[in-house]
Amino acid sequence: MADNYHYGTEAVLKSGLFHKEKYKGEGESIGYLPEFDTVADEIRGGLTESRMVPLKATSDVMHILDTVRNQIGLEYTDLE
Repeated sequence: MADNYHYGTEAVLKSGLFHKEKYKGEGESIGYLPEFDTVADEIRGGLTESRMVPLKATSDVMHILDTVRNQIGLEYTDLE
């Protein structure tokens, strides 16, 4: 499953040259599918905002991604 980064079962935090901490989840990850299914059910049920993934959570993630892209100089010029 190396090509499916969103199916991650562990993460490694590196700080400094020699310090590394590994965090491993329990069991096998099934990715974002449960979230997608829940949000789809909520939309079909007439909700305008998900209880599992509220607008603020999505906005916060987008802000983090914008900050990271800015810090590393990544620009998507095709989207302008």
